[in-house]
Amino acid sequence: QASLVLTRLSRSHPVVPARDYSAGEASLALRWVPTGKLQGSLNWASQVASYQTDGASYSRTQTLGGTLAWQMTARTSLQGALSESRRRYLGALEGQTPDPLRDRTRQASLELRWAATRNLSLDSSVQEVRRSANLPGYAYRSRQWQLGLNAAF
Repeated sequence: QASLVLTRLSRSHPVVPARDYSAGEASLALRWVPTGKLQGSLNWASQVASYQTDGASYSRTQTLGGTLAWQMTARTSLQGALSESRRRYLGALEGQTPDPLRDRTRQASLELRWAATRNLSLDSSVQEVRRSANLPGYAYRSRQWQLGLNAAF
């Protein structure tokens, strides 16, 4: 299964017309289901977002990622995901030096779900995010653990 989405975005700034921009966005998703218990996906996206400094009016982020899910038993599933995003900052105001910042963010996650009953499940997940950049002060590392109880009425 495949999905392709193309978008055209135009932004007008009411106070500073130099911050106006038009840009294209795109995403592609490929889904693979080899068996009833295993499925995977590969995703790519190019997105634009507002980002205002003297050296930039917007950012462009390119992301590549994938997921793999395994239905281990009738009540237990395991899912993993990996992605990497690269971001550039664009649209400098006239006479300003373009923002030199370039960054890369890598994400990894793992989730285990156990369905005790049809209406009650327990989720456990861990996610790690690492950002690196070509300039000092922008890098970080984050780890999140989560435990959830879900009930349907």
